[in-house]
Amino acid sequence: MNLNLSTLIGFFLITLSTVIYGQQNAMNVYVFERLTEVSASLPGDVYYSKQEISESLYNDNFELEINCFKGKGYDYYPDLTNYINEMAKDLGYTKFGDFIKQDIKPGMKSQFSLTYSAEDECNIVFGVIQDSFSRKLYEIELYCYKINSETAALIINGIKIN
Repeated sequence: MNLNLSTLIGFFLITLSTVIYGQQNAMNVYVFERLTEVSASLPGDVYYSKQEISESLYNDNFELEINCFKGKGYDYYPDLTNYINEMAKDLGYTKFGDFIKQDIKPGMKSQFSLTYSAEDECNIVFGVIQDSFSRKLYEIELYCYKINSETAALIINGIKIN
């Protein structure tokens, strides 16, 4: 009987921790207001903000900011590494490393790097998604205030462009 009670308590604790962990990492899908073709899977509830040329989804743990260049503002980049280097220079990031680089689908590829901002006291994932068929380039910054690199990768990989 003592073994059964210990087993039951152990099972209960494992189940409880799984439920709690699952709730912390629950991802919700959000669609941007102006860039309606872009959605992002994000943990928890978020607030929305728009500036003149960019949009943000954020909460106390992170901020995801996106900006789109299209039409005359769009330039094709066969090598996104050069674009990332220019983006880092423009944003004032001097030390950064590769984070995620992938071909999303034919004609659409992405590349992201990771840096640390002493000013914001957090890691920042920054990069670009280029859709050469629709001739759009999306610049993205993810401020990781209270999220780890695993959650940051889930967020970046959860960005979808229709």
